[in-house]
Amino acid sequence: MDWPYHFPHPADVIAREAERFRALPPAEQIREILELAELGHRQLEASPRRQEILEEIARSEEEWREAHRRVFAKFGF
Repeated sequence: MDWPYHFPHPADVIAREAERFRALPPAEQIREILELAELGHRQLEASPRRQEILEEIARSEEEWREAHRRVFAKFGF
């Protein structure tokens, strides 16, 4: 059946967006990254699960630090 709606493949959408981003001047790239970080922060602040999310972030950060400690201890850095 031929549908009247045609949606682009998600990989194509991502590739186009990546190409657009890479074509931006560095200052615009930084601005977009900061806007994205600000959006994430606003979503976190508005979330009813804010505390749970913050706790998960803290746990993940501690796991990352522990992984670094193990690597540094093993290889003597």
